[in-house]
Amino acid sequence: MTTAPGPTVLDAASLLCEVADELVVRTVRDTHTAWVDRVYGVGRLATRAQSPSIGERAHRGIASAVYAGVGGGLRLASTGLDRVAATGRGPHLESTAEGRFVSSAVNGLIGDRLLRERPQMAIPMAVRHAGADVDPTPEGLGAAFPEASGRLVVFLHGLCENESYWQRHRDRTGTTYAEELAGRGWTPLMLRANTGLPLRENGAALTGLMQQVVEAWPVPVERIALVGHSMGGLVIRAAGAVTADVEEPWSSKVSDVVTLGTPHLGAPIAWGIGHGSRGLGVLPETAAFGRL
Repeated sequence: MTTAPGPTVLDAASLLCEVADELVVRTVRDTHTAWVDRVYGVGRLATRAQSPSIGERAHRGIASAVYAGVGGGLRLASTGLDRVAATGRGPHLESTAEGRFVSSAVNGLIGDRLLRERPQMAIPMAVRHAGADVDPTPEGLGAAFPEASGRLVVFLHGLCENESYWQRHRDRTGTTYAEELAGRGWTPLMLRANTGLPLRENGAALTGLMQQVVEAWPVPVERIALVGHSMGGLVIRAAGAVTADVEEPWSSKVSDVVTLGTPHLGAPIAWGIGHGSRGLGVLPETAAFGRL
């Protein structure tokens, strides 16, 4: 079992500066500019003025300078933090539960962008054990699962989550799904995924990973059960549509699929956000919030 160094707190701080510039400074700037256009436009219409007044020009000049200075400072800070982070300095996000929570949440929000622009922060689809990725090799799987059985139950979390969410409320219930099934002869496999990627891409990644796991499992795999929470269930469905070009695909071992709270018919919140975004984009004064 190996653990890649992964992103550091400095990587996260750099991303925070970048996002603050894009989402906060630019949203405020664009909204401010839209209201300035509206107010001064009405004023010019009322006075029939043909050109901006001295006050308007001063207002726009000062505001532009302020926004440019704040945005430039944030971009400069982001670049500097990136350079320091590239040296490997600073605590790693994967070293604490809090850091893993932040990493999973950020990947759920902008995981596709991270993969393109900050690949060191993008979470790979992986089997997880004791807070670390497990190499899908005979050695890695054998070390992580010394009591492996031929029956695997695979757990895949939902949007912005990670494998630790399957432990929620254990203090109240006294057990978890994984523990209950382990007591019945199953070997639980906790997966972690970048939930900000398209379903098709995650489905292909799940198929590739499971094929590696089945081929490298310490004992012959007899049966596989898949359990997905929320988006995890959609990723499992997507994986079912991907065919592994091998003699014995992993999917031939699947006997059970369980989805918990999975929006198979679409998520109302996604529908609402889509319509809300388009509605906010109608007016210049609210368009920046629609993009957000």
